[in-house]
Formats: sequence, structure tokens, C-alpha cells
Amino acid sequence: MKRIVINKAKTITCKICNKEISTYAMTSHLKYIHNISADEYETNFGIYRAQKRIPTKRTVNKHICKICNKEYAIVGMNVHLRDTHNITIPEYESQYNTYLSSKRERYATQKDEKFKCLICEEAVVSHKMLAHHTKTYHNLKFIDYIKKYMFNNETIYCACGCGKEVRYICRLPYKMVYISGHNSKYSNGMAGKHHTKAASIKMSIAAIKRMDKSNKINTDIELLFKKWLDHHNIGYQHQVSTSYGSIDFYIPEYDLFVEIDGEYWHPEKLDHLTLRLMPSVISGYNKNEGIENLIRIRGNEIKSIKTKEELIDISLFEYLLMLDSTALYDHNISYKQCIIAKEYFRHYINTKGKDILQKQIFILLKFIRTFQFSFPYPDQKEQLSDILNELITEDYSHIYQYNTFNHNCSTVGLNYIKSNFKSYWHSSFKGNITPIEAWKDDNIMRKVIEYRIGLNNSNEIFDFSLHQLVRGLSARRLTISCFKPVLAKQIYLELLEDINKEPIVFDPCMGFGGRLLGFKAAYPNGTYIGCEPNIDTFNELVNLKDELIKLGYKEDSIQLYNCKFEDFNITNIKYDICFTSIPYYDIETYSQPVIYDNIDDWKDKFISKFYKLHDCYLNIPAELTSIINGEEVYKIKNQTSHYNQKSQNKYEPIIKVK
Repeated sequence: MKRIVINKAKTITCKICNKEISTYAMTSHLKYIHNISADEYETNFGIYRAQKRIPTKRTVNKHICKICNKEYAIVGMNVHLRDTHNITIPEYESQYNTYLSSKRERYATQKDEKFKCLICEEAVVSHKMLAHHTKTYHNLKFIDYIKKYMFNNETIYCACGCGKEVRYICRLPYKMVYISGHNSKYSNGMAGKHHTKAASIKMSIAAIKRMDKSNKINTDIELLFKKWLDHHNIGYQHQVSTSYGSIDFYIPEYDLFVEIDGEYWHPEKLDHLTLRLMPSVISGYNKNEGIENLIRIRGNEIKSIKTKEELIDISLFEYLLMLDSTALYDHNISYKQCIIAKEYFRHYINTKGKDILQKQIFILLKFIRTFQFSFPYPDQKEQLSDILNELITEDYSHIYQYNTFNHNCSTVGLNYIKSNFKSYWHSSFKGNITPIEAWKDDNIMRKVIEYRIGLNNSNEIFDFSLHQLVRGLSARRLTISCFKPVLAKQIYLELLEDINKEPIVFDPCMGFGGRLLGFKAAYPNGTYIGCEPNIDTFNELVNLKDELIKLGYKEDSIQLYNCKFEDFNITNIKYDICFTSIPYYDIETYSQPVIYDNIDDWKDKFISKFYKLHDCYLNIPAELTSIINGEEVYKIKNQTSHYNQKSQNKYEPIIKVK
């Protein structure tokens, strides 16, 4: 079916230079080549274009530009200054006089960001001016400029991994991320396929019919806004198609897009949503980010909109800007914010079934990719002083019975550690990626989302939140172990029960500070000596030490060394006991890991040095007991992952090295 084109461009001859120009391009040709406006050209050579809009009786204030002494409507001065003189409104007003009200000025200054040419470093005020600059002064098409100077002629491939090249575009972000449709290939049944010609024609006809019937799907508040525009003789286009979706209104006179938001479909905060609302909030966010001259008006504001007679001291343009509710929308998501409640998923499963909910995984993943693309580090909820107070005052002796410590105990201190030790999230188990890498892996995140919203065999359902998704990564064993301060305290009390109240302990592998906190809670006047090879983790431990000093702990009671244990000179220190949880060979990979050639190399360089220590206790995995010479003196009982169906518990020994 051939597309019918209305208002097709014609080729005319410029009567100044006798060059043939499309009517679409004539205005730009006159402005940039002959430095005159279309109105001036028509005054001298006659009309070449159709009337754009019916003149209204509305009075529009005029302003004489102090640079070129030409008169312009005040609503067009922003574009005139930007495109003709390459300056912003604040720059103009600093040299001349103020002509804008404070409300319109605030709107105008939102567009004052400048763009710098990467060839000559000249600053311009818009993408359009930058494109004109590169073509006029550097004889370079804007798309070629983008490719050569912004991306160094780099070939960009589709982010889905299909290996196909994506194209550059003349707008931010200047390049595509996916081949069309590939960003939803797991939910789009047509991904990698093509519609037949007959099917494409049917869809085109259906789309045209929907556009012809668009007035039948107008909401009451849209009809009310149309009535208000008609009352003020303001020209508009309704249901305008853009690359970010359909926009309710476009007002050419002000170069504004207007979106009318119903109260239900456009919630102000991203909490306690439903699956039906997900596409709407995603679309709304993309429009806000992508369309610069967009204002949003809430439905309740439309119902109280003013009539023409009431707008005495303010222009209609200023009033539209006053109605803008864009700033009301809070698209930030806190760590524990409940995006969708678990009760909603439980009701959904009971009424529609798990198979239907399974089909909604893609929209939940799309929501995360839209609003939280980067890994969400936990917010710090615990204060160090409160942690130490609880560790010192509470009795945790119940977690130790029959030479066994129960790891299933209080988590006090873990929030502080996991929110302050970013290196923890850059570490991983053997064969796995880090939590930060897993967050960007669509396949892994689909499985995490699936389990957390109730699509599992354990009948567990959790809120859809950043916190629960990160916990889902932990449940899949994508996070490494972190020593609990409570557990460390009880182990130190057991190991040091016959030693004075100011003991000295040595920790060759400090980790993320759990043992340090546990020791200082058990023995505030004791001395902790430790070494840590990873610079990121070491710096975070130094920050922890600084915070402890602020709370009154002596500086020399915490001695930290940034080095590998095998390089540490143990003859220079005196200590009562050595206790640590060693980095498990080839099982856990830490950020900036120490690499060994093989297990024998690890034993020769790392393990052998423990045999030179006295009273040395090591927490190790059970599979390493056969290769380390020592006697098991205690056990740590822990729970297995949700995904381990063989056993509910596992035990790790604490051995005394011989």
C-alpha cells in the first residue's frame, strides 16, 4: 500500500542566487546563506510558502533585538538569539536589558547548555547550531563529525550480542544501543524475524484507522484542554508521533509539547505500582528525558484551568509553564523502596496463575534497566556507634554450643560493611561473575526477578525492590561470604578466654572489617594487627579505622598494613593469637586478586607461612582440610543456598595450624 503524502515538498528557485531549493529547506537557506528571514524574502520577491496558521487576535508583545535592531515576538526571542547570534538569554541580558518575566526566564534558562565543537572548540548553544557550524565552517556533515570526532570512527555493535552494527544518529546519545527490536528479544516473538509484505500492509491500514478514530479515545481531561486551547485561539496538533512515543499536544506557536497526565496512569512516585502501570511510567520517563521542550500537566490542574478573561497580568505562554508538573515526578528509587508489593504478586498468581505472571518478567526487567541501570549499592542505615554499643552490651553466648558456632545469628554491622566496602561487590565465587556484573546480565536478572516475585517451588514471595533483587543475587551465591561481627566477637572470646583483657591479635587476611569490629567490641583496649593486599579494600579499612578513632579507640590499637601476607615480616610483631578466614584458593575471587599459578604454588607461597606462626587458627572451607596441616578445634554452622536441595546446613572448620 503506497503512502499518501500530504503537503509534499516542492522545488523552487531562490530569486537571490538562482539555486533550486526544496520548500522544506528554503527558510534555513535564506537564514544561513543570505542572512535574511523568510518574511523579508517574501516582502521583496513574493510568497513561496503556504500560510502556516490562521492569525489570531491575541496580542503578542514585541521586542527589538539590541544586536540586529530587528523586531521579534517575545515568545520567539529565545530561538532568535540562539540560532542567529549564538548566545543565550542570560548572556544577552547581561549586556542589554531584561525583557522576560521571572517565570519564563526560568524556563528559558533550562536550554542554556552550550555544545563545544571538537575541531575548533567554538561553543554553540544547540545541536542544530553545532550541525550548521560543522557543515559551514568545516565542510563536514554532522553525522560524519559525530562518527569521526566523537567516536573516533569506532564500529559500534548491538548491545544484545548479535554482532550486528548499529548506526550513528544526529541527536543524543549520538548512537544507537540496539538494533531495532533487539533490546526486547526475549519478550518479542518477532525478534530476528520479518513481517510478510501482506502483514505489513494490514498493519499500516490498521494504524491509519486508529489515527482517524483518535478522537474516540480522548480522555475527558484531554477534551477539556482542547476546549481551553480553542477558547484562546491557540493552534495545536493532537496526538503527535515522536521517537519517544505519541505526545498529546504540540503547540507550534510556542514550540512546546504538552502531555496531559491522568492521576492513575502517571503516579508521582515509583512505589506500590502495578504491572499495568509499568509501561506508562517507563514511557513517561523516556519522554521527560528525551524531549527537551515538553511540559506535563496533571489532570486535576486541567479541571481548574483559567479562562481567557482571568489571564490579565500573565501571558498564555507563561501560564502554560506555570501549569508544568514535570518537577513533581520523583523517579528516584531508594534502596528499600517497595516498587510493587509482594501482596500484589500473591494476588496475581492466585487469580491469573504463574504462567501469566511469567510473561511479565520482561517489563520488570525493562523497568530496572530504565530507572536503575547501574548496581544499587545499599544505603547505610547503621551508625558505627550503635553497632559497637549493641555488640558490647548484648550477650551472644547462645550462638556457641558443643564446639560449634552458629552463623545464623544477628546481622548487626553487615549493613555498615556492605554499604561502605564497595570492593565487596567487586568480588565473586569461582566461575561466577561479580554482583555488579550480574546486575547488568539480563539472563541472570530474569532468573532473580522470577524467584523473588513468587515463580519458584518454595512458595516464597518478596516485594519488588532494589533491596530484594540484591538479596536475590546473594541467594544465587553471586556474593561472597562476609564475616559477621557477632560471630567474630564470640570466636575471639572463646580463643582468648585465658588471656589478659588487653590481648594482641594478628589477622593476616583482614577482609571487609567484620573481625576487626568483633574484636574491638570484645576487647576495646586490645590491639588488632592485620594486613590486606587489595588497595581498594585496604583504603576502606583505613576509613573504618578513622571512624573508630573518632569514637575514642586508640590509634595504635589498630595497625593496618597494605601488603600480601607472604610479604609481611612476622618477626616484627608480638601477638597472643592469630585468627583469620583465609581467601579460599580458587574458590573466591576478590577485587584486585593475588594470583597463584596452581594449588601447589598457593601452598608454597601462602599456606606455608602459617606454619611459622604460633597459636594460629584458620577458618577454612571443608574441602581444604586435607591439604592444610592442622587440627579441627571448632566448627561454624551455616545454611546453604535456597537453590541447594541436597542439604539445609553446611559446616566450616576452624583448625589450629600445626
